[in-house]
Amino acid sequence: MTKRYQETAASLAKRSVDEAAPARVPGDLIIEMSPKFGSCSYYGSRALLEAEGVIPSGTEWPIGFTSVKWDAGQFHFRLMRTRPDGAKGHRKIFAECDWWQLWWHKINDISWEDRAIARKTKELKDILYRHSERGKKEWSARYQLFYAAGKDQRFQAFKTLIPGLVRPKRGRKAASQGDSNVQ
Repeated sequence: MTKRYQETAASLAKRSVDEAAPARVPGDLIIEMSPKFGSCSYYGSRALLEAEGVIPSGTEWPIGFTSVKWDAGQFHFRLMRTRPDGAKGHRKIFAECDWWQLWWHKINDISWEDRAIARKTKELKDILYRHSERGKKEWSARYQLFYAAGKDQRFQAFKTLIPGLVRPKRGRKAASQGDSNVQ
């Protein structure tokens, strides 16, 4: 690689990091539930989080990318600045960005591994039940009901009265007998 090219690449990289467009943050509060980890996060600007009432009064807001942690009742909280979804650029650009994450989980809750084991255990029990004689009979009875409902003309006519429940027919309409273009 030539020296000139190295200097140009370095200057472009520095310029793109230093002069990246400011991040566009959503105007609404975002709430993200994570059953896998047993946690919840609120994402939003400082004003949105304070207006929602999830930040205790007198909370000292973190500087840069540090975080503030506290316990209240049966929950552990962590407040930190974060990069908005879809924002590109070096992390240091967002050191003053007004976009925050308030994350919390229950203190002394079961671990995510125990949650995964419980979820997998339930999945296995469900599969074993469906494969059992009783599960197969239940499935067969449900299928018979489904099949009968599909053949019930009055029920099918009723379904067409509910907007969005029945998809419109696709394809071309059949040519009528009076069309002169049909040969």
